[in-house]
Amino acid sequence: MNQRLIVWREMLGMQAMPQCEKLVSSVLKRTARTRIAQLIGSAYLALYEAVMDPKSEYSNASLIMRYKPEQIKTIVDGK
Repeated sequence: MNQRLIVWREMLGMQAMPQCEKLVSSVLKRTARTRIAQLIGSAYLALYEAVMDPKSEYSNASLIMRYKPEQIKTIVDGK
């Protein structure tokens, strides 16, 4: 994973998951992180599909959505 994506992932974690760190239960913490990652991935997929849809008429869709949904999923999953 390139350095920019690593930094982005870390920033995303700080923004989206700060309350998770306050959870005492490791099971709840893991469940919350997993669900947040799923929600981020789903939201990005919906946005990606909308922008990439030819009906949207974006002439530069691939420049707007530089990452594929699978890449975002990998980033937020931490794998």
